[in-house]
Amino acid sequence: MKCQKCGYSIPEDSEFCQYCGAHLEPQLAPETVTTPAEILPPVESVSETAPTEPQPEVVQEESLMSRAYRSYISTDPEEKRFFEELLGTEELKNAYLEECERNQREYDKGVRINFKQSYTQFMSALHDEYFSAPKTSHEEPVPAEEPVAPVTAPIAEKTMVPNSNEKHNFCKKCGSAIDPNTKKCSGCGKQYFNGKKTVPIVLLSVLLIGSIGLNVMQYLQGQEASETVAAQTTQIEELEKEVSTQKSTISSQKSQIADLEEKGGYFDTICKELSTGNIGYATSNFKASESVIVVDKNETNRKFTLTANWTNGGTVSTDYSGYSAWVNFDNDSWTTSTKMTIEPWQEGVTAVTFSNDVDSKTFKILIIVTE
Repeated sequence: MKCQKCGYSIPEDSEFCQYCGAHLEPQLAPETVTTPAEILPPVESVSETAPTEPQPEVVQEESLMSRAYRSYISTDPEEKRFFEELLGTEELKNAYLEECERNQREYDKGVRINFKQSYTQFMSALHDEYFSAPKTSHEEPVPAEEPVAPVTAPIAEKTMVPNSNEKHNFCKKCGSAIDPNTKKCSGCGKQYFNGKKTVPIVLLSVLLIGSIGLNVMQYLQGQEASETVAAQTTQIEELEKEVSTQKSTISSQKSQIADLEEKGGYFDTICKELSTGNIGYATSNFKASESVIVVDKNETNRKFTLTANWTNGGTVSTDYSGYSAWVNFDNDSWTTSTKMTIEPWQEGVTAVTFSNDVDSKTFKILIIVTE
């Protein structure tokens, strides 16, 4: 959409031109606009042609303000000189204050005041540079759809066309100027988006937040990994202790197994010795009081009786199978029997075979030495 006043392209939903500040509401029919001079005569003519009856105060104030505004925007040196002579006078100051109060009253009644941009700037210039009057709440009114002071409309339109290639930003809602620093409308307070400044800030903020989030995530992952490593280290130490205990148990069990295997060998020896030869008895004249003797390896003075009874005498001999114990004759000679002493040496099984030179009979005894 293009502005009907200045011809610049503007957004479709704009109510005011953002280049010249013109109100863009459609007009049903063209209206004939008269100049301020046709409606309100200059100050000099008012004083010369004023009627005998006093004019309403509002008309006089509007005439003075309109005359001052026309001189303010004019390029005629005479008009400029008139405006400079009018500045600082009590009449213009009172007219300005009355204009502000009138607009405030209209605003308080709910009437939306529509100030053209150049007229608003003119009022602001009078206030800031010459009068230093306290600002009233009319300086930021809600814009209206219909102008209150139509006498200023055509004059304002002449000054709103941009004089250079620079873009003049005005609020598309109320037509007031937009602060180039804050991008905030001075009339209605609408905040506009400043892409050149905001986009980099948003990008930097996103990058900063992403970096912080990544660092936090890495920190949490590191903490979790540290806790996992600590837990696994503790578990490994416990498993190592358990393995050490199991190794000790296995070693002990291996020793027991070796002992059992050795004892199993003793059992085999016992079975073999018992299955061959005479155990403990050859004849009534040649025998032993015990055939299988169990003795502790630390036991001493363990004895049994050997019977060897011959009329004409004889000699007894011994033969050993195994080295866990020995036997000694208590007497070198005897008539019927004699005592034999067992000397244990180590755990095991020993078979002692007895023989003689009389009848060649033999028998054996088993000596089992335990711990």
